[in-house]
Amino acid sequence: MRAGEYARRERRPLGAYDMPPRVTNGMVWDRSAVCALALRECAACHGSGLRAVWHNGPPRSVPCNCVFRRIFRAVMRAYRYRREFRPVGGINFRFAVPGRKSEEFLADVWLASKRHLDAAHWPVFRLHFVEGQDWRACTAALRMNRGNFFHAVYRIEQQLGRVFRELRPYALFPVDEYFDGTGDHLADYFYRRRAEDSFNALWAA
Repeated sequence: MRAGEYARRERRPLGAYDMPPRVTNGMVWDRSAVCALALRECAACHGSGLRAVWHNGPPRSVPCNCVFRRIFRAVMRAYRYRREFRPVGGINFRFAVPGRKSEEFLADVWLASKRHLDAAHWPVFRLHFVEGQDWRACTAALRMNRGNFFHAVYRIEQQLGRVFRELRPYALFPVDEYFDGTGDHLADYFYRRRAEDSFNALWAA
């Protein structure tokens, strides 16, 4: 590898870490909030998660779009998982606070997305991300070409990724913090059920 090519790959945006971070709805987009979410091969931030911005106000650092896309995909992965595999009547009595956390999470994702997407992007979100249809079915149903479809997908991921993280009073990301910091409560539910069944079978024997 030539020295010039190595330098181009290893450099980060000049001054991105030295500028004041973006603060929105109490969310501080500093290095600690984005470094683990950034895409290493990103051509905009070079894996740092921050971009330096000099226009529309004083110089500042803003999170890269690859961070928002990563957040959106993590939330939608949890959305699909809880929609398909949530336990029937999954009332959570942990911390003595009853509530259907899975249903509340699904409703929050749906309502937040519908509130912030316009009429042009909402059908794409509903068909592709919620119903799981591929790009061929979506382009045929929406009468749009492949390029416009994927541009709309990227804009949706970037816009809703920011919304899911900055949502107040309860952000949808990180997902485990949304569920009261209990981690994946569905996996914990199935683990406890399996352990109880094994114990009951052993006791009966």
